[in-house]
Amino acid sequence: MKPIILPKLLVNAKKGEAKAQYLLGLMYYEGWETGKDIQMALKWFKQAAEKGEVKAQYLLGLIYYQGKEVKQDIETAYNWLFLAAEQGLFEAQYLLTQLIFLYENKVFQPSREEQYKQLPLADLMRFAEIGKAKAQYLLGLKYYEGKQIKKNLHLALCWLLQAMDKGVTEAQEPIKKIKKEYEQLYLTELFTRAEQGNEQAQYSLGLRYYKGQTVQKNLKMALKWLERAAKQGSIDAQKLLIQIHNENEVYPDMFDAAIENALRIERETFPLKSNIIAEYHNKEEQDRHYEHLFKHGILLYQSGKFDKAIECFLNLAKQGYSKAQFKLALMYMNGEGVPKDSEQSNYWFSTISYIT
Repeated sequence: MKPIILPKLLVNAKKGEAKAQYLLGLMYYEGWETGKDIQMALKWFKQAAEKGEVKAQYLLGLIYYQGKEVKQDIETAYNWLFLAAEQGLFEAQYLLTQLIFLYENKVFQPSREEQYKQLPLADLMRFAEIGKAKAQYLLGLKYYEGKQIKKNLHLALCWLLQAMDKGVTEAQEPIKKIKKEYEQLYLTELFTRAEQGNEQAQYSLGLRYYKGQTVQKNLKMALKWLERAAKQGSIDAQKLLIQIHNENEVYPDMFDAAIENALRIERETFPLKSNIIAEYHNKEEQDRHYEHLFKHGILLYQSGKFDKAIECFLNLAKQGYSKAQFKLALMYMNGEGVPKDSEQSNYWFSTISYIT
């Protein structure tokens, strides 16, 4: 199938547009309209990241942190995540805390630069910025404790991790404490998003209560949040509710309504095939079904039937299908078949599940 969007993005990317470079990298990373090519993805992500594109910075950090497509490189991952976190991307800030586990098992030789304790704050910052480990450790402590400077957990963690990497083992304890505080912040953020109706946050809260992750195990609370997510169409929540029913012989309140709602959405959205519930035990079949519908939308798009294509992509996008979300965002960005609408474009770009 001939690429639709690639040529346009390539022109803009070569002109140096950061967003186009990021999207081009995303296409190569996911294999959308191109073959999956991690090296090309890294090339365009890096160019976009160097211009300050926060999602590109985060994805570079994530790729090097996970070490799946490339050799794991924690230092490179840290550097890109730090830049994304500085721009306020919560996921990057949170992922930085996970680096703690990669440092805890290292053996370090602590430095003896005690003289930094007596330095004025401005000088301490200067020595930390040029890479002096002890200065980085002490500056991290100041940010953590809020002494001489406003408390900032993110900056505290950044400096303490750098100090630990250079051999300051004393940094381990405050790093552990920061991690616990970050977990609480992350949980608070989840509650806020869940109360606002965010489906993924509701599912995540339900899963945490079900497994007892960072909260006390509570089946009633788990069911509460999973039901809310399920009624919004979350397949993961619906599957977990069924699992809970099978394992605990309980049937959550209004679960019947959630299932009926999912069936109704499926009948309206995918008239070509039976319901999602029947596919719970065969994710591969479900993925093939979504891919089939997406290709159908592409054919409509190529034939100029933009209204039908939009309808097809919209139905898939609402189910969380990333390729359809990506295509919708580009169509609104370029005004293809719909009026140009930056607000709609940004909305669909923001929904793409690029966090692994």
